[in-house]
Amino acid sequence: MKDEALSPVPFLMEPLPIAKSDDALRAKVEAAAGRLIQLARQGQVACGDLLDWLRVQHQIEKPSKRLESPTELDSDAFVAEVKKLRGRKKPLSAPAL
Repeated sequence: MKDEALSPVPFLMEPLPIAKSDDALRAKVEAAAGRLIQLARQGQVACGDLLDWLRVQHQIEKPSKRLESPTELDSDAFVAEVKKLRGRKKPLSAPAL
């Protein structure tokens, strides 16, 4: 088609072969995918728990985008983000750090 556009006309598109897998490989992939889904859910719950803790303990009502993904921050960046959100008028105490 013009400008390499795909056409919905089936006879103009080349069939794409899909590899067959055996039952053993399928079972391994399904188990690994299930574990990944479980880990992702646990990470989401842990992140929600952390944001709840920050709200209750450190009065951070609205987390920043960076704090919404805390696993992407190292400890120094995490503390810096918490300090920034609390502002200069509410600095973190030594025990809170």
